Amino acid sequence: MSKDSTRKRLGSQLSAARRERKWRLQDFAQRTGRNPARLSEMETGSANSSIDMLTDAGETLGMSLIYVPTERLEEVMKMIGQPTASPTAGSPMPSVYDEVFVDDSVDADEEKPSHAGPK
Repeated sequence: MSKDSTRKRLGSQLSAARRERKWRLQDFAQRTGRNPARLSEMETGSANSSIDMLTDAGETLGMSLIYVPTERLEEVMKMIGQPTASPTAGSPMPSVYDEVFVDDSVDADEEKPSHAGPK
């Protein structure tokens, strides 16, 4: 599991717990003494947060930060009602290019459209 996916998973859990309490980001910031923009970065997984920051944020929401054996992660995520882990590094992931762009190249046996106009 990559560091990026771990940050996103932890951030998603913080965000879900905050929303469950019906706290705005500003409410969360006031309770933790942290900047709302920094908390937003933590929730989206875009910040490389320290263990202390993650621990403080989690404890404010009544959560603990723990290590889970990788082979048991999916089981634990299901147990706590969280989406299961993203595909592993061995799973093929399509590129953004493959997902967004359509190949519009013409095959050799296809006729190219004429743009010369009527004869």
